[in-house]
Amino acid sequence: MPVAWFVSAMPAPDLSPEARPWRVSARLDDNAFVEECRAWGINEVVFQKDLWTMYKPLLRADFKVWRMLACCLNI
Repeated sequence: MPVAWFVSAMPAPDLSPEARPWRVSARLDDNAFVEECRAWGINEVVFQKDLWTMYKPLLRADFKVWRMLACCLNI
C-alpha cells in the first residue's frame, strides 16, 4: 500500500457499508458495472465500444482501491 494517498471529491472510504454511496463492484457483471459507473456520472463517451475496452479495467481498478482501503481500515 502507498505511504500516502490523497483523494478529493469522494466520500470517505471509512463510511459504514450501509452509508456508502457505491455498491461492491467486484460482484457486478459488466452490464451492472456500466450502470454503476453511469450512476457516478461518468461521461457517456467512455462507454463507446472502443473506449470502454480501455476504460473498463481502469475503472474496475479504481473501485478495487476503495474495497482494499476499506479492508485495510477494518471497516
